[in-house]
Amino acid sequence: MMNKPLTLLLLLCAAALPAMTTLADPVKTLEDAGLSRTGMEYVIPEETEIIRARTEIKKAQRALKDAEKDFRSAEKKIGKAQAYIAHLQREIEEMKDKVRRSDDQKEYARNMKAYDALVASIEKAQADRKEFEEKQQIKIDDAKAAYIATMVTWVQKAAAVQDKYDELAKNEDINNAIKTVSEQDKRKYVLGPSRSFQSINRELTKAAGEYQRGAVDLRKEHNTLHIDVRINGKPIRSMILDTGASSVSLPFMFAKDLGINPGASDPVVQVQMADGKIVDAWKMTLESVQVGEFIVNDVEALVLPESLHAAPALLGNTFLGNFTFEVDPDRGKLILSRLTKEE
Repeated sequence: MMNKPLTLLLLLCAAALPAMTTLADPVKTLEDAGLSRTGMEYVIPEETEIIRARTEIKKAQRALKDAEKDFRSAEKKIGKAQAYIAHLQREIEEMKDKVRRSDDQKEYARNMKAYDALVASIEKAQADRKEFEEKQQIKIDDAKAAYIATMVTWVQKAAAVQDKYDELAKNEDINNAIKTVSEQDKRKYVLGPSRSFQSINRELTKAAGEYQRGAVDLRKEHNTLHIDVRINGKPIRSMILDTGASSVSLPFMFAKDLGINPGASDPVVQVQMADGKIVDAWKMTLESVQVGEFIVNDVEALVLPESLHAAPALLGNTFLGNFTFEVDPDRGKLILSRLTKEE
C-alpha cells in the first residue's frame, strides 16, 4: 500500500504538468506565428512592406500633382492658341472679302495666295493645338491611372495585414505567450499592428473611401469652384461648378471647340443670365459628360450665343441631378453618389 507522503508528491507533480506545458517556450510560439519584437510590440513582417509603401504612394501622388500642374499650364497655352486661331479666322473672313472685291487678275491672284496662306496657317495651328492637347490629356490620364492602381494595390495588402492581426488577436496561445514573455522581462509587450502601420492604413482607408464615394477635386478661383469635365469623350475642360444652374451651359466658342455646333433643328430657348439679362440659347443634347469616374449619357445642355464672349462654362443640374452630392469647399472636394431609379 502506497504511503501518504508519496501519494501526495505524485499528485502535486501531475497537477503541475499542464502548467509546464502551457508555459513551454513562449518565444518559439511567437516566432512560429511569424511575429518578431519591435520596441514593445510583436509585429508580422508584412507590415514593414506596407510602411515602406508610403514612399511609392507619395511618389504616385506627386506625379499626379505634377501632371495636373502641367495640365493647368497647358490650358493657358491652349487658350492662347485658340485666341490665335480665332484671330486667323477673322483675317480669313476679311481676306475672302478682299478676294471678292479684287479689280483685276493680278490683285485676285495676290489675294488668293494670301487667303491660301491663312488657311494653311489656321490648319497647322489647329493641328498643333490638338496634338499638344491630346499629349497633355494622355499624360494626366496615365498619372491618374497609376496613382489609383498604386493606391488600390496597397489598400488590399494593408487590409490583408490587418486581417492577419485580427486572427492573431483571437489566438489564446499567442496572447498567453506575449503575456508570459512580458512577465519574464517585467515589461508590457503587446501584439501589433504598430503605430506606423496604423497611420498609413488610416491614410489608405481614407483615400480609398473617398475614391469609392466618388470624391472629385475642386479648385477655388476668384470665389468660384472649378471642376474638370470631359464632354463627348474630348480632352478635359475646366468648368464652374454651379449647383444652382438648372442646366449645363456652354459658351458658343467653348462648344464649337468641342465640335458642338448648333443647327437649324436645335430648338432655341430663352435663358436668364446671372445678371438678369434674357438671351436666346440653343438647347442641345451632349453625348456624354464625365466628372471623375462618373459618366452620364445624353445630357441636356444650353449653348449660349456667340455675342456672350465672357460667359463661363457651367456644370449644372442636367448633370448633377443624376447624383446626390456634397460640396466640401474647405477640402476642395465634390462627393458624388449616383441616384438609383427608385430615388
